[in-house]
Amino acid sequence: MLYSGGGEQSRKKIIVGIGAVLLLIVIGTSYAFWQINRVQESSNVIISDCLNLTLSDTTNAISLEKVMPITDEEANNLIPYEFKITNTCNTTAYFDINLEIMGLSDKLSSEYIAVQLDDSRKVLLNTKEAITPTYSDATYTADEAYRLKRGSVEGKGEVSYRLKL
Repeated sequence: MLYSGGGEQSRKKIIVGIGAVLLLIVIGTSYAFWQINRVQESSNVIISDCLNLTLSDTTNAISLEKVMPITDEEANNLIPYEFKITNTCNTTAYFDINLEIMGLSDKLSSEYIAVQLDDSRKVLLNTKEAITPTYSDATYTADEAYRLKRGSVEGKGEVSYRLKL
């Protein structure tokens, strides 16, 4: 009779132990079954007020309307389009300089447009990295875009560029 009470108690411990193991298996399986995995498919866009763009001469706007081909010597005498990028924050800011071509019916093909940024060598626009156009308003929509430069500007610093087309 001494063992009958102990056997019943050890049987209860075994049943409770088996029940706990089964419960853990059920919880673990159902957690894996019901777990939701999400994958972001689009880019994050962060807008910052750290970069300011200053155009030194807005009357000398970039325009290739009604132009004729010119020699390299004539191109060297062109007045460049100057602009400045200023970082008003304390940390380094990164930027891209892109050139977008507006969707006009009689536009000049990018394979005929030479571009020179600062003192770099002149290259044809269509040899630059093609990117997705972003500009659109009531009058114009860009249908071609090219990255001219990727750069950075230190906190509270500025960089200036001169562009010739």
